[in-house]
Amino acid sequence: MEETAVTLPTPRPFSKAFFDLYLTEPKYGEEYDLDEEPVSIHLIKSIGFGLRLDVALSLSMADLYIVHPNLPEPAQIAYTDQAHWRPHALRVEEVEMFCGGVQTTLAPDSPSIPLFDQTSEVLRQFSESAARVLLAPFTVATREDEQRQYAAVTDSLAILGFVPQEIAALKERAFFPVFGRYQGVEWIEVQSKWVVAGDYAYAFRGEENAAFPHRELNDVIRC
Repeated sequence: MEETAVTLPTPRPFSKAFFDLYLTEPKYGEEYDLDEEPVSIHLIKSIGFGLRLDVALSLSMADLYIVHPNLPEPAQIAYTDQAHWRPHALRVEEVEMFCGGVQTTLAPDSPSIPLFDQTSEVLRQFSESAARVLLAPFTVATREDEQRQYAAVTDSLAILGFVPQEIAALKERAFFPVFGRYQGVEWIEVQSKWVVAGDYAYAFRGEENAAFPHRELNDVIRC
């Protein structure tokens, strides 16, 4: 008897099902609505400074952009999909610095009314953990900090409601090495700018790309 695929509704943003599918890919026999509009998730550090993710779960794709007052429009710095990708964009310590105090929201035009009330410690932790997990596919861990990244992602998933058994299953099914596994990609500093290098580096943030917005990224991470 021939099996038929099951078409499922796209998970609600910030739900456990959303993060599960974001980090993995549909299970065998599962399909999602290919006509869905990408979801824009805004990671805001301060007004006008942040990162934006455009996520199309059904296609296992996400585009990462910098938002900065100096840029006429958000600048793409990475993207993921299963056929072609340029995911290598951020250092582990940059993600740690950026996620501290970040507001994760679907409503960037109302920064004074964030999705998560920053006066609540629980909601603040949820917001920061959501950002850390969302940025995990774009975070490049070296041999020196792969355990640090593993702990950060694991702890963040626990705050988002995942139990140890679910986290272990995610680790097995994750499409990208989001748990910090060393990928053979290194960070080198060239003229005070950090760039990725190595035979397995797939990135806009390479030494040869003079147009990469290093200064704006540095501002966003540290503001």
